[in-house]
Amino acid sequence: TALVRPATPAHAEYLREHLRPGERHEIACLGGTPAEALAASLAGSVFARTAILDGRIAAMWGCGGSPLGGVGEPWLLTTVDAERVPVRFVRTARDEVGQMLGLFPVLVNYVTAEYRQACRMLEVVGFRLGPAFPFRGAQWRQFTMERG
Repeated sequence: TALVRPATPAHAEYLREHLRPGERHEIACLGGTPAEALAASLAGSVFARTAILDGRIAAMWGCGGSPLGGVGEPWLLTTVDAERVPVRFVRTARDEVGQMLGLFPVLVNYVTAEYRQACRMLEVVGFRLGPAFPFRGAQWRQFTMERG
């Protein structure tokens, strides 16, 4: 069974060694390392959580931004273990996005267009994806969701 727990630096340490290639590519395009991306994501988040599946970390996510500003920046980093329970993972993601929308009326962030698994996951959860545009050697798409 999957357990959802508050994210910790120890979880981030495990995750940085086990990220899926699509996430490694996104981080590299932005000029960082997995360790830097995870540390910045944790430090800049209003909340961050980890999914543990059969004793192994499957995913870490959170939401940055200031609730006073009204725009949250959701993020998600996964290992291949997240693929083992796709239905449960989508259900958990929808619940967590609902909690993010409780804090922020608008959620916005970016995904590489070529990372098709991530784009599909975002659409299944309910985000709208914008058209692709070039940035730092990759094609990116903005994804958004609004409360209501």
